[in-house]
Amino acid sequence: MRQKENAPTAQGNESAIKNSANSTGSTIKLTPRQHRALVALVDRGAVPCKELGILAGQNNFAELCASLRRKLGYDAINTGTIEGAVDRDGQPCKPGYYALSPQGRARAVALLGGAHHA
Repeated sequence: MRQKENAPTAQGNESAIKNSANSTGSTIKLTPRQHRALVALVDRGAVPCKELGILAGQNNFAELCASLRRKLGYDAINTGTIEGAVDRDGQPCKPGYYALSPQGRARAVALLGGAHHA
């Protein structure tokens, strides 16, 4: 797997989550789809984009990850491509994946109450 070089970073962004609260002091609330996606990312590490959408129950997996980045910080979720994959027609392809960054994993585990720590 290879991480994209132009993946968003948190430089200059307020992305730290302290005590599962955002900068206004209110508790971060996840939708059921966001919760399922976050559990999958914590438990499984890198998850192919389409598979994450299926696990979460949302077709627009890009917007799902964008919404999680808005809540956890833009540096929380990395993207990349899987090298050496082959599509159903036998052609080489590079499907995408999402994975939590180390700081994103820490924030996610704190947000989930430490219940998931794989």
